[in-house]
Amino acid sequence: SYNPGPEQSTSFVLPQGISVYGGFRSGGSLFDERTPDKYPTILHGQVDADIQNNTIVTMGPDTRIDGFVIRDAALANITAGSVDFTVENCTVSNSLDKGIDVINSNIGVKWCDINNNGGIGIYHEGQGQLAQIENSRIEKNAANGVYSRNSALVITNSFISNNGFSGVSADGVHVALPNMDCVLYNNTIIH
Repeated sequence: SYNPGPEQSTSFVLPQGISVYGGFRSGGSLFDERTPDKYPTILHGQVDADIQNNTIVTMGPDTRIDGFVIRDAALANITAGSVDFTVENCTVSNSLDKGIDVINSNIGVKWCDINNNGGIGIYHEGQGQLAQIENSRIEKNAANGVYSRNSALVITNSFISNNGFSGVSADGVHVALPNMDCVLYNNTIIH
């Protein structure tokens, strides 16, 4: 379990081109032996009882984060602006606001659980930018499960359920002002 630091503004920042993998047993193991479900690697924002980091992970250009539990941010568990990146095999939960907050970036979200965030599960905005979500579960976020604004959205083979549970007006998937065709294929979207 790791925290980015004692200051509210501190986050883990991934440098350009870096891929970071979690899910290894304590003491280390071979890459082929990593099992994120069995050996969770947790990145959390709970500094102490009164302070949470605003953001847990800030993505850099052409980066990947794979096999982590990322939770408990004050604003967004993962954030990025004007960089392309991938999130795979991660659980992104319990942010007070957004699970993933992205502006002007192409993103890939694959085999992830995005749940129990205090606002939107995945927020994506940007002219000509693409959010591609595959084989993921987006559940029990207080507002929209996925909110796409002025961008393109492709969601395939995903389960989007019980978002907007706080009573606010929300959708499983909300597309505002799309700049290209959006594709929803082979998904279950309920409540």
